[in-house]
Amino acid sequence: MTDTMTRKLNLPARPERPFEDDGVLLPASGAALSSEDLRARCEGPVAAHLDRVCRWPPAARGQQWQPGDYSFYVLEFPVGPEAPFFVQFWSEPGGKVIMEVSSGEANAALKPFVTEPLRRSLEERGFAMGGGAENFRKTLALDEAGGAAGLAHEALSVLTECLGYDGRVPLSYRLYLGRPEEGAESGPVYHESALVRSLDVEDLEAAWKLARCDAKRLSEVAVAVADQQSASSFVATLIVPRPEHPGRFGGIQLSCYLRAPRETIEAVTTEVGMSLPGARLGVDRDGDLAVLQDIIVMGGVTMENIQLQFALWRKNLARLHAAFLRHAGGNGQPVVLH
Repeated sequence: MTDTMTRKLNLPARPERPFEDDGVLLPASGAALSSEDLRARCEGPVAAHLDRVCRWPPAARGQQWQPGDYSFYVLEFPVGPEAPFFVQFWSEPGGKVIMEVSSGEANAALKPFVTEPLRRSLEERGFAMGGGAENFRKTLALDEAGGAAGLAHEALSVLTECLGYDGRVPLSYRLYLGRPEEGAESGPVYHESALVRSLDVEDLEAAWKLARCDAKRLSEVAVAVADQQSASSFVATLIVPRPEHPGRFGGIQLSCYLRAPRETIEAVTTEVGMSLPGARLGVDRDGDLAVLQDIIVMGGVTMENIQLQFALWRKNLARLHAAFLRHAGGNGQPVVLH
């Protein structure tokens, strides 16, 4: 986006995070404007805003942004008392842009304006209900969407073609460039660039979803995971409770158990016991081989780091499984959870 547009919008060249800006993008006009006129007036400023919100230059890491930062941008206009329609964008480093349109699920005053034709028009554009507020949502890759200009074009299309905006009421905006406060806990886990300082069970499920594994909640602190890659099933349990943040935990313990004759367990342990990075082996009270691996997130780690440790765990189980089959006579018995 040009420096001229940035100066025109009074945006600092390198704002310090957190940074917030809001105002009226387009004042109310005396009569309805055509979609072409609205695009001519709004797309440039919206693209300038979205360029600031959705672009994370690798060369600027550690200077203009750092892992855990986030940005969002909202365009809204009123359709009734306490009933604004909005189009909003959420962006974090390395992830796709989340675009949402208000559904009225979190605002009863807006719900009468969310008609069936509106729902269908958004579905035709690839939106589906989702997220904590159950808005209409879709994800977009910045490059594939045509950059900030492409996102701005999509925003104006939704505003004019789906939501019926015609310029007769003001179009407002809010831009926010965020950074977690020192000591703040993690927000929802969306993708690999998210900075994680603690987790709850929903975060744990989301993390395994990113790893393309099926996770079934067992309790408020544990999920059962089925992994075809390592031919195994295991449990991921939240550990290290954070008393200052009830319901959140500072780590994950991965555990799996192998039932086999003692001589097989001894042979497997001798072969691979010292060559499984991060994992530890032992024998439980039932005489089964126990495999454990801890992942500590206190202090802050990226979801990418957690995913790498998940991958390491899965490789460890695959090696263990192969050794188990060799010493068990190749009977094809899988690594099982019990």
